[in-house]
Amino acid sequence: MKRTLFAAGVAALAAVALTFTGASLAASRTTEPTQYRLVAVILSDKGVKLGWYAVTRTHDGNISVPAFIPRGDYVSFSVVNVGKTRHTFKVFGKTVPVRPGQKKHFAVAATSRGKFPYVSTGQGKQYRGFISVV
Repeated sequence: MKRTLFAAGVAALAAVALTFTGASLAASRTTEPTQYRLVAVILSDKGVKLGWYAVTRTHDGNISVPAFIPRGDYVSFSVVNVGKTRHTFKVFGKTVPVRPGQKKHFAVAATSRGKFPYVSTGQGKQYRGFISVV
């Protein structure tokens, strides 16, 4: 009887240990150091081009350039209008009007995952796309 209770107690402790180990592994993945990312936005009369770059380097010295923005990173937008008319750029709830030849800058924190739309307007046209936060 004592061995049965002992075996049940060991099994229960093992289950609790595995539960806490899984939770601690999950927590370590979501608390990685935050990186600062630069998103270059070029507005023209023919469309909009986006490119994003990691500002920090990895441990081996290489620059990390993913096709998405990780959740929790700070995103710095540098918007340049190379067109001949006034354009606006809207993303993450911020709208920036940019005159021809002007450059504007703003920053946001990517706090939630998802596909976030961006819109550029000018000359009665709209150019749309998405920025993915994972």
